[in-house]
Amino acid sequence: MKIVINCISFNKHSACYSKYFIKCFFTWACNSHKEDEFIFLVNEECNGQFLLAPNAREMNTGKKKSSVALTAFYKIQLPLILKKIKPDVVIQPFGKAGSGTVPQIIIFEESQAEKISGYTVSKAGVCLCFTQHAVQKIRSLFSVHEKKIIQAPFITEQHIHELSLVQKQQQLARITNGKAFFLFYDDGILPEEALCVLKAFSLFKKRMQSNMQLVVVSINQILLEEKLRLYKYRADVILFAEEAMNNEILQAAYGFIQLNQNGQLSALVTTALLTGVPVITAPNEGLAELFDTSLLMPETISPEKIAEYLNLLYRDETYRKAVIANGKEKMRSFNAENDCGRLWKTITETVRKT
Repeated sequence: MKIVINCISFNKHSACYSKYFIKCFFTWACNSHKEDEFIFLVNEECNGQFLLAPNAREMNTGKKKSSVALTAFYKIQLPLILKKIKPDVVIQPFGKAGSGTVPQIIIFEESQAEKISGYTVSKAGVCLCFTQHAVQKIRSLFSVHEKKIIQAPFITEQHIHELSLVQKQQQLARITNGKAFFLFYDDGILPEEALCVLKAFSLFKKRMQSNMQLVVVSINQILLEEKLRLYKYRADVILFAEEAMNNEILQAAYGFIQLNQNGQLSALVTTALLTGVPVITAPNEGLAELFDTSLLMPETISPEKIAEYLNLLYRDETYRKAVIANGKEKMRSFNAENDCGRLWKTITETVRKT
């Protein structure tokens, strides 16, 4: 079987769950089905990121495309590429279908469910959503057979390196001269999120009188630097650009904040839970469905609510350990091997039906 995976809209440093999901699943698929061929369509900024096994290769489609250019790609360029490659199926992880006759499996993030078009649903062999909440949302919009819109398994890394205590201390020495820190990932989608977290950290510092630091990894580093110029606790904030984000910084954090009020699932949240880092995030039905009480999720997002969780994590080590144990237990409930097998069955059944 020959499978094309359309990855042209991923950023090099993207922390979205869709990219993480594609990498986790197709690492398994490439190694479990060595007789099959996997072709990843990428933009030039992601060259080399999807060479997952000897039977995987990339096709560079040029620079990352604007929204206007993307429309043209799906209508014109993609069908021409598929005509040349002649795949058995195309995986589309951006909630959008292309034209042509090759069977397509469309993957939707929670945030894309309300934007799905009738054309995409009609072209899809099957639509995959990561939560039952998104499945029901899409089914309510279109009169289609329930088997056409189904929940995808939540797949995580099968083997993740967890830092030792010594390695965490080495990271602390490198990042904050040995001081503990909360980590905030600012995806730049909603600018007010950064201001909310900075206000929360101010409340925390005022109440706790702690030397705790706030490390911010931001897509909008220059813009945020300007906002920090007159910030009272500027000396306790360390700002990094997006490309600095990695598992070592994440695992060294005392707690992780990613608000994601647009509803997009996050690979960073998944990694934090896997490696024992408490997560504070915005209320979201999809996240609540997947992770239950494993996330610290206030009913509403405000500086006061976030500060309450920062205070709790800082002053109550028993509470923090319980949060970590809860998160790890939840992640153990996902069986990557079985879930990958189920998804592979969905792909092969889609090919057989068309």
